[in-house]
Amino acid sequence: MYSILIVDDDNHDIQKVKNIIDSTGIPVDDLFTANNIHQAKEILSSKKIDILLCDIEMPQGTGIELLEWGQERSQDTVSVLLTCHSDFKYARQALRLGCIDYLLKPVDPEELNSVLKKAENVLKKKTETLRINDYQQLWKRITPLVMESFWLNLINNMELSSGEAIKSMIEDMNIPITMDMKFFPILLTIQRYQKELSARNQKIIEHVIKQSIYRIFTEEEFSTRIIKLNNTDYIIILSFENPEHLMRETLREYCEELVRTCNKVYCDVSCFIGEMSSVSDFSNVIAVLKTLKNENVLLNQVIEIHEAIKKAEVNTPNIELWTTLLKKGKEKEAIEEIFVYFKVLSRTGNINASTLRQFRQDFLQMIYLLLNQNNISASEIFNDALTIELEDKAVNSIEEMNIWVRHIIRKTMERINAVERPNDVVETVKEYIALHLDEEDLSRETIAQYTFLSPDYLSKVFKKRTGFSISDYLIQERFKKARELLVSTDLSVSAVASAVGYSHFSYFSKMFKKIAGCTPIEYRKRYKPQS
Repeated sequence: MYSILIVDDDNHDIQKVKNIIDSTGIPVDDLFTANNIHQAKEILSSKKIDILLCDIEMPQGTGIELLEWGQERSQDTVSVLLTCHSDFKYARQALRLGCIDYLLKPVDPEELNSVLKKAENVLKKKTETLRINDYQQLWKRITPLVMESFWLNLINNMELSSGEAIKSMIEDMNIPITMDMKFFPILLTIQRYQKELSARNQKIIEHVIKQSIYRIFTEEEFSTRIIKLNNTDYIIILSFENPEHLMRETLREYCEELVRTCNKVYCDVSCFIGEMSSVSDFSNVIAVLKTLKNENVLLNQVIEIHEAIKKAEVNTPNIELWTTLLKKGKEKEAIEEIFVYFKVLSRTGNINASTLRQFRQDFLQMIYLLLNQNNISASEIFNDALTIELEDKAVNSIEEMNIWVRHIIRKTMERINAVERPNDVVETVKEYIALHLDEEDLSRETIAQYTFLSPDYLSKVFKKRTGFSISDYLIQERFKKARELLVSTDLSVSAVASAVGYSHFSYFSKMFKKIAGCTPIEYRKRYKPQS
């Protein structure tokens, strides 16, 4: 349905044109009229007009002026001029202003009908052009998302192992890739941030890294695309028009520059350079690069796919020396010796993730043996969230391993030093009991867990220093506190029982009478001062 505006200072002529329009059968939704260009401008400003039929000669302004006004405002209206005079000057101006035709008055019905059909065709073409433009703009916006989806499917979906499956996906997604195109992948991994960063600052750094990739990997010979695999890993995909132009030395230099750039924004990264491949074997190349990444434990490296990670021929860790130093309390010297061990491995390059995993196992065995010799439960020392997190990260790099080693040694020596000072341990137990008397489940086992010592060893130390077993001391302290509360407060007997860890009033009363020789109520009557 179309909207039409007729502009003429003669109402009789307007009616004639309206009658002709009615007889043409053109689908009209709204038909507006105006007697001068001021009225016409108001309608054009407030309504969407598809077709404008306008007289040229009018007293308050010409049809030419109205067309010029509309052109200045980029109005999308199909215009036809009507005039009583066959003047070439008017015809030329009409064409210049985009008018589709120029009719003489009185208007011939057949001519107007023909012009309206012509206007309808122009509008249809404009609509189709707009639709195509909208589609092209939409496709332009979503193409990066579609391409990213394709590459992620190709990398992660093992079902796409056959060429036919990949070809089918390319056709379904309608993307500009063919099976014979060649691509060159580089895996970039963020290994660590050199200082604590907020989530917002991490996002900023990630943006800087992406912009740096596009800046560094800019050549006429290839285009660059970045696919984010997860929070730390990115695939840089280089598309070559002519694969013969590939210069591996140049790509290595680019990767080294990228590593230096990332270091400037407090970020340690490594690059793993792949090889030219078609979409059919692209995922296989990525799998090899991921393996290289998982085995690498050095920061800020550039490793090529044909450079197999060296098989580590590692000197055996000097566990005996480190154990001796720790037994002598030389914590600092032991840590320094371990760090030197890793520096030697790093210089020779004989180190990978497998080496670190084996070291972690050997080191923990050394620590567990040392703790066991001091009657300390290792599982209770090292089950906190931070220790578990550091242990998981330890095999990622030498730097992470050093952090974990320092953490484990310090926790171990703190506990051993505490055991070697039994008076301190006993005081710790007494303080803990005093603070937790209201807990019904307070026991030898929970107290031992707090001190990171085995229950048997803790009981032995405590009895040797105090003459009481932990259980007897706990009962003594509970009823000492109960007597104080009965004498110094107005708490009910059941409230007093609860305050010293007894949920059953009758059992508390029974135990109280056994220890004090009278019931709690009798004790209060006997010893509480009269107000």
